[in-house]
Amino acid sequence: MYRAEGVEFYRQRNYGQALRCWEETARHGNSAAQCNIARMYGLGEGVPHNKMEAYKWMTIASRAGRPEATKVLSSLKKQMSPEEIADAEPRIRHVYTEGRR
Repeated sequence: MYRAEGVEFYRQRNYGQALRCWEETARHGNSAAQCNIARMYGLGEGVPHNKMEAYKWMTIASRAGRPEATKVLSSLKKQMSPEEIADAEPRIRHVYTEGRR
């Protein structure tokens, strides 16, 4: 289930609480939570700015069929080197493996 209270925390700029609300559902396949986490890493909201983490979560959301994730992912790829993209792949696989436990 998507953690709607995360949206309220995010609106209040309580990014740490928002992230905690979304992490578990994101790891279990919720593409809205995945997009939200990717956005936080991409913008450095409550977490250090991290293109690889943003790419990881946006890729997972895109693969889950989230249309806006596919659009953002295309833009994000243009900001990353091929090496950075390749380095992100094990992180992506880890989320899929972790979510099955």
